[in-house]
Amino acid sequence: MLLLTDKAPAALVVLPSGDFFAQMPDDASIISQSPYSITLSSKEPSFTNRLYEAGALLVLPAGLEGCLPADFAGRNQS
Repeated sequence: MLLLTDKAPAALVVLPSGDFFAQMPDDASIISQSPYSITLSSKEPSFTNRLYEAGALLVLPAGLEGCLPADFAGRNQS
C-alpha cells in the first residue's frame, strides 16, 4: 500500500531483522520501537522503497487516523 503513495506520515516495519537497523536510511527518524516492529518517519521521497531496499519484509502505513469512531478517540483524554 505504501509503495503506491508516501502520504502516510510514518511507516511501520514489521519484524525488522538485526541487519535492517544497520541498513536503515540515514534520514529515518525512529518514532517508536517494540520487539516486533519499528515505526519510522522521513520527509525524503521514496521512503518506503528505501525501507524495502534496507531489508524490510513488510512496511505498513502508520500515523494515520484509524478506523475508530470519532467519539472513541477522545474518551481517554481529560
